[in-house]
Amino acid sequence: MSRIFKLAASFCAALVVSACGGGQSPAPAGEQLLAAVQVVAPNTSNAGRIASGDGHTLAVRTDGTVFGWGRNDSGQIGSAGLYVQLTPVTVTGLSSVVAVKAGYSHSLALSRDGVVLAWGNNASGQLGRGGNSTATPTPVPGMSHVIAIAAGHVNSAALASNGTVWGWGSFNGANQPTPTPVAGLSGTVVDIASGGGRVFAVKADGTVWGWGNNSGYALGVGTNGATVARAVQIPGIDHVKAIVTTVFHTVALKTDGTVWVWGANYWGQLGMDGVVEAPRPIQVYGVWNIKSIAAGNYNTVAIDVSGKAWTWGSNWMGQLGQGRADFTMHTTPIQVAGVSDAAAASVGGMFIEYLNSDGSVIGAGANANGQLGIGNANVAYSLTKTVGVAGQGYLDLGRALPR
Repeated sequence: MSRIFKLAASFCAALVVSACGGGQSPAPAGEQLLAAVQVVAPNTSNAGRIASGDGHTLAVRTDGTVFGWGRNDSGQIGSAGLYVQLTPVTVTGLSSVVAVKAGYSHSLALSRDGVVLAWGNNASGQLGRGGNSTATPTPVPGMSHVIAIAAGHVNSAALASNGTVWGWGSFNGANQPTPTPVAGLSGTVVDIASGGGRVFAVKADGTVWGWGNNSGYALGVGTNGATVARAVQIPGIDHVKAIVTTVFHTVALKTDGTVWVWGANYWGQLGMDGVVEAPRPIQVYGVWNIKSIAAGNYNTVAIDVSGKAWTWGSNWMGQLGQGRADFTMHTTPIQVAGVSDAAAASVGGMFIEYLNSDGSVIGAGANANGQLGIGNANVAYSLTKTVGVAGQGYLDLGRALPR
């Protein structure tokens, strides 16, 4: 999440609008290339209950309350006037939230009734409307009946209950400030991911479809750095149930519990040695029976069915939770000491957070902006527990949802 990409002329070509950036939402009848299809709504998941941006974190309690902490220069934690927030604060204006996502410096929430709300930085239109950045969660125009959301570096995406996938924000250097449907998909979509100027959709048949930027081969189709304007099937990967993508790489979880990766391996985030870039999906060995995945620009995390966490990639700020920092590329999965009952994880800029099954949150790594929520701005080389609101006790999000 440390560099801003270019990725929109082609994306706009993939969007069904009369003019790219024209501020119109759905295309007129006859121009709409996406037919309404039946969608299997994903169950509310633990993965949607915690999310990290470059320097901030969001978390959802089981009652639908949202908390935020860390960097707040654009209002991304939902609190006006504070540049840095060292302890969690309640995000006002939200209720009955079932999922949150975090971009570089913007935030999204999905309510139980299918409404998408956005706040934080809006310089690229990533809040889905015109106007300035804001600390106030505001409904994204036209985004109702939504069943899944995704946040990229400076863009956003949503999956509607009729099967359409919508995108807004910066793609290929141009801004699309309002939600626009993406062309080239048909069938039943069950999950989406956004990041690095690209978007992925997972279909009910386990195939993966993507469009946008292929920098570092993170899209998994075409030549390095090319842009794919319409959704195309990603070769070499099937039976997928979940996917995440970052500026540099993409991670997919298959139904058999194996983890597959492609894209850039500059910090070892693909979990393999001797590979600089992987243009096609490759299995990560050493992790099995995985139930949840998470990724940031420099790291990947996998949580197995027993609740143990495995991570790999950079450890520059001690984010691997091994009690130290180093400049080594950790190219094989490392079990995270102190994590034995994790339900989900989120990865930010050089820090990692874990949501435990008991509702507590622990994390390690960079913390200059208070993004670990531990009450100070010190780097945490070992896992440290997130404190409660105003530093009282420890944060309790409620027990993890059943698998």
